[in-house]
Amino acid sequence: MPKAPSDATKLRTANADIRRLRAELHQVLAERNQHMAAHQAARAELAEWKARFDKLLDRTPSQGATE
Repeated sequence: MPKAPSDATKLRTANADIRRLRAELHQVLAERNQHMAAHQAARAELAEWKARFDKLLDRTPSQGATE
């Protein structure tokens, strides 16, 4: 049966886990920020295209006006 790890070993392991999890957290936050920026850009592009389409619709005569 293996010997139980010492308190010092447990502490080193816990500190390594904390460093790894912090690095993972920073990576996930950076990815989230990139996705949020892409989402904002897509929303802005959607609004721009909608405005263009609405402008074209305003210029196009409707079918009911030809009668």
